[in-house]
Amino acid sequence: MKRSLIVLLLVAGLGITACAPKTDSSDALIRDTLHKQFDQAGVTLELDPVLVSGDHALVDWSQGTMGGRALLQMSDGGWRVVLCAGDGIRSQAALEQAGVPAADARRLSEALTKAEASMPKERLQKLSRFGGIMRMDGQTSHK
Repeated sequence: MKRSLIVLLLVAGLGITACAPKTDSSDALIRDTLHKQFDQAGVTLELDPVLVSGDHALVDWSQGTMGGRALLQMSDGGWRVVLCAGDGIRSQAALEQAGVPAADARRLSEALTKAEASMPKERLQKLSRFGGIMRMDGQTSHK
């Protein structure tokens, strides 16, 4: 009995990430939102990692020779893209400037740094190609 409980706790712990709470449904909804908005015929949109903290998500994306990062926010209508950027949105300070609460910005930035530490150099180079920060929510400046 004790051994079964330990195994159960270990298995449950494997699903916990630095950006909890993240549910499979959040991941699927975020991926679906991005695919619907950015998929192009014959060019696969790669989305990994998908990191969620609170009402915000940060996603690394690549498509063809380009790539970047997308910041999304949960609203009444579901997940929506707030902005797209390259390296300019990786830090806690940049995420806070974009309107992410400090605790969520810290978790997202730390999780992104950890996730990208094991990525191939070629993929990281793609993610850096997106120049500047492009607001997708109709705002012209950071919050």
